[in-house]
Amino acid sequence: MDLTRIQPKIFLEKLKSTKFNGFIWMRVGLEESFAYFENGVLPACFIAGRQEPVSEEEIYPILLKPETKVAVFDRVERAVAEQATPAQVDMFCKIFTALLKAYAHPLGQSLVLRTAMVSKTNAQKEFPFIGRFNVESDLTFRGEVVVEPKSFAQGMARMFDLIHESFSTFLGKESELIARKILTDYRFALKTMRFFDYTKLKI
Repeated sequence: MDLTRIQPKIFLEKLKSTKFNGFIWMRVGLEESFAYFENGVLPACFIAGRQEPVSEEEIYPILLKPETKVAVFDRVERAVAEQATPAQVDMFCKIFTALLKAYAHPLGQSLVLRTAMVSKTNAQKEFPFIGRFNVESDLTFRGEVVVEPKSFAQGMARMFDLIHESFSTFLGKESELIARKILTDYRFALKTMRFFDYTKLKI
């Protein structure tokens, strides 16, 4: 969709006036953001890299960027409100990417990649949605899922435990120090998701 000929506020007001049900997808580079509508009301906006919903005004700058790709999808089911948010999925991609790259410093990229793939395969047996994620050769963790928040947090916790425990075999206590350092940067958002209710490592 080309928004160069219409102001973002006018565009959103048009969706409101038609009692639009659906969401706007916005992408700048690899970062994706979303704005949800229910009967013309905009109850939630999620910006890539932010764990909490943001106000409508905060998505205007994204819509104004000429490089932003925009698509509009209608007929979103109410169940969307009960799914893990795109921002939460993005957060865990960043956590696992940082975690794997931190382990690669002492252990090397090849060993970390192989170990991560085994941990992912084992976690996927319990939480099939994890199959929607990929571990790239550069240790970047990517994926998009639609899953209930509790199951999402449990699945991410299980995969985290498997990765942390696997590297403890090689690194001993240092594995925990590395994991703690990565998780500490996200501890508030993780606690709101009750992530630490499901992990063996507590922060």
